[in-house]
Amino acid sequence: MKKTIIFALTLLLLMGCRHHRAVSPRLVELDSLIAVAPDSAAALLQAIPDDSLPTAADRAYRALLLTQAKYKADIHTYRLDTINLAVNYYADGHDKDKRTRSLLYKGCVMEELPQLDSAMYCYLEANQYAEHHGQMRLQAYLLFRIAQLYQYSYTEDDKAIEYYRHSLGLYRQTGDSLRVLYCLSELAALYRNSIPDSVVPVALQASRLAQELGDDTYYCVNLETLAGHYLFGDDLRQAKALALTALSNPSVAPATALRCLNTACQAMAQLGEVDSAQAMLARIPVPATAGDSIDWMRSQALVAYAKGDLPTYVRLSGQRSDMADGLLVRSLQQKLIDIEKDSQLHIAEADSKLAQQHSRFIAILAIVLFLLVGIAFAFWQKRKKLEVVTKQNEINQLYLELKEISRRSESLSQQNKELSQ
Repeated sequence: MKKTIIFALTLLLLMGCRHHRAVSPRLVELDSLIAVAPDSAAALLQAIPDDSLPTAADRAYRALLLTQAKYKADIHTYRLDTINLAVNYYADGHDKDKRTRSLLYKGCVMEELPQLDSAMYCYLEANQYAEHHGQMRLQAYLLFRIAQLYQYSYTEDDKAIEYYRHSLGLYRQTGDSLRVLYCLSELAALYRNSIPDSVVPVALQASRLAQELGDDTYYCVNLETLAGHYLFGDDLRQAKALALTALSNPSVAPATALRCLNTACQAMAQLGEVDSAQAMLARIPVPATAGDSIDWMRSQALVAYAKGDLPTYVRLSGQRSDMADGLLVRSLQQKLIDIEKDSQLHIAEADSKLAQQHSRFIAILAIVLFLLVGIAFAFWQKRKKLEVVTKQNEINQLYLELKEISRRSESLSQQNKELSQ
C-alpha cells in the first residue's frame, strides 16, 4: 500500500513540475541563431520532426522558436495551434521570458491573420506580465506593437501617441538608439494631425539621430514628415525643398518617395510653378491604395487649378471627397467584420480552455479517488489484521486460562492422592 501511495504522490509531483525539465541544447543554439539568421533558423526548426523531441518542454520551445523565426524572416506560413502549444505550456509562468515571448508572437500571428482584437489582447496581457517582472526590452517592444495597432488599424492617434511615448522612454533607458529613432519618427508623423507645434522639434531630432546611425531610409521618412507639415502650414517653399531633398536620396523608400512626389507637386502647383508641378505629377506612379489615390487626386486637382482648369479642379475635388467618405465607410465595415471574427475566436478559445480545465479536473479527481480507495483499502486491511490479532490474543488468553485450570486440576488430584494414602 505504501508503494501505491508513493506512486500516486510521485505522479502528482511530476504533473506539477513538468515545466522544470531542461530543454535541448540544440534548441538553445537555434534561439541565438534567430537574431542573426531567422530564415536559416526557421528552416532548421522546420526540419526537426515532432517525434524526435521527447519532452513537452522541447516541443513547446520549438513551437515558440519556429513562430518567432518565421515572423522575423517574413515567412507567412503560421499555424495558430503551433504558437498555442507554447502559450499553453508556459502559462504557469515558471519561465518568465518564454511566457512573455509566446504571448508576444501569438499576438503577431493574430495580427497577420488578421484578428486584431485578439492580437491586442495578447499584447496587453504580455505587456502587463513583462512590466510586473521587469522585462524592460520586451515591454518596450510590446508597447511599440500596441501603438502601431492603434495607429494603423484602429486609427486612434491619441492612444497610439500614449504608447509610443511609453515605449520611447523604455528604449532610451535600455540605450536602443535604433528603436528610439522608430518611436520618434512615428510620433512626428502622428503630431502632424494632433500636436502640430511638436512636429518640427521631434522630426528634427529623429532626422539627426537617423544621420548619426547612418539610416538614410528613416532620414528621408522624417524629411517627408517635415515637408508634409510645412505644406499644410503654408510654408510651401520649405515643403518643396524638403520633399526634393528626400527624393534625391537613393535610399528613399518607395512609399516615402510617393508621398514626397505628391508633396512637391502640390507645393509647386500652389506656388504657381505650373510646368514643374505638371512634370512632378507625371512622375507619380499609379497608386496602389485608396489613401494614396486620394493624395494623387489632390495633386491632380491642384495642378488643374494652377492651370486655370476650374471644372476639372471641382470635379476632382468632389471625387476625392467621395472617395475619402467611401474609404471611411469600408474601414468601419471591415472593423465590424474583424470584431465579429475576434468574438467567435474568443468563444472558441474559451470553450477550448474550459475543456482543458475539465479534463484536468477529471484527471485530478481520478487520482484523488484512487488515493481515497487506496487509503480505504489500507484501513480495511489494517482493521482486518487487528481483528485477527485480537482473536488470536483471545485464543491465547483462553489457552493460558485452560492451561492454568489444567495445572490446578492436576495439583488437586495430587493432593487427593496424598490424602487417600
